[in-house]
Amino acid sequence: MPEHFYNDFDKDIFINEIKSVNLLMAKSIMLYCKVVVLPSTKTNLIQEVMEKLSNNISSKNKLQIIIQPSSPLEDWGNSNSKLFEFSEIVGQYFEVSTIPQVHKILNIE
Repeated sequence: MPEHFYNDFDKDIFINEIKSVNLLMAKSIMLYCKVVVLPSTKTNLIQEVMEKLSNNISSKNKLQIIIQPSSPLEDWGNSNSKLFEFSEIVGQYFEVSTIPQVHKILNIE
C-alpha cells in the first residue's frame, strides 16, 4: 500500500509485484496476496489497488486476498466497520478473508 512508504512510494514496486503474481500463476501455483491495512487507510485506496490488480493479473480466480489489520487491534477503536467496507470492496474482485496479525497476538516476531 502506498501509505506504508511515507511518501516514498515507487510505482515500479507495485508493477513488479504484479509481474511476480503473473509468473507464479503461469506455473499454476496457487497464491494469496496479503494486504496490511491501517485504521487510516482510505476505502478509495483499496478500490484503486484492487482495480489495478484485477486489471493486470492473468487469472483472478487463482488469487485470494487476505486483509490484515495492523496491530494492536485496539488502535482500530471505532474503525472496525472499515474492515467490513474493505472486505466488501475486495470481494467485488477476488475471494477475500480478513485475518489478524496472529504473530503479534502470540508475541512472536
